[in-house]
Amino acid sequence: MQIAILSDTHVPGQADAIPEQFRDLMAQADHVIHAGDFGSHAALADVRERSADLTAVYGNADPGDIDLPPVASVTVEGETFVVSHGMVDFVERAVSSSEGVVFGREDWLDAVASTARARAGTDR
Repeated sequence: MQIAILSDTHVPGQADAIPEQFRDLMAQADHVIHAGDFGSHAALADVRERSADLTAVYGNADPGDIDLPPVASVTVEGETFVVSHGMVDFVERAVSSSEGVVFGREDWLDAVASTARARAGTDR
């Protein structure tokens, strides 16, 4: 099972298109996870077109009318992942029932890791 994970494509804001090597990897993957900030409806359509199976969420740089949830979960081969661009309040509700969390924003990682450690009662 191959999973392609990406986020913050920001097309057309920061790039003219998703780089070809990423487009190829998405086409080869069994499942694609995009953690938000497509940047446009066209970028979302491009990812959908190349993905056999897609889990995607809304990011703060996405158009307001883009039809994506702020948080999603997906189970792949028995492992459940929560996908969020960084809306921690949504993630906190879902993280306790998951084996992994995929983020589109690095700055939220410590907050969720701390929450998960607190729930588990460990300092790891």
